[in-house]
Amino acid sequence: MPNEEPLVDWPTFDAMAQITGVTDSPALLHQIVSRFQHESAQDLGAVRTAMGQEVAVVKFHCHKLKGALSSLTFRRAARYIALLESAPEAVQAADVDQLETLLGASLDALAERYPQLSVG
Repeated sequence: MPNEEPLVDWPTFDAMAQITGVTDSPALLHQIVSRFQHESAQDLGAVRTAMGQEVAVVKFHCHKLKGALSSLTFRRAARYIALLESAPEAVQAADVDQLETLLGASLDALAERYPQLSVG
């Protein structure tokens, strides 16, 4: 995974934000991000619980996270979770830790780009 890859695909995110009007509705974006944070925490917990034992469960939750990350245009995290999804039997705690770090950095980047939205 190249480090040069942006955390967030800003041209795509900005276009979606403009089309959907979330920049005019900070409460809506906050609701979307809050739901993402809650559900991703549940998925990461499920991966941690299942890794090394239930490959299908790990793959399912990795796939679900990949979709959510891609929808939010969190490119670096989406690429990383795709790697985990491709080898669910090999997922380790350090992989989940790295994904959590990427998620946090992506959310921080979103809050920095849109400070008026008070997300994160």
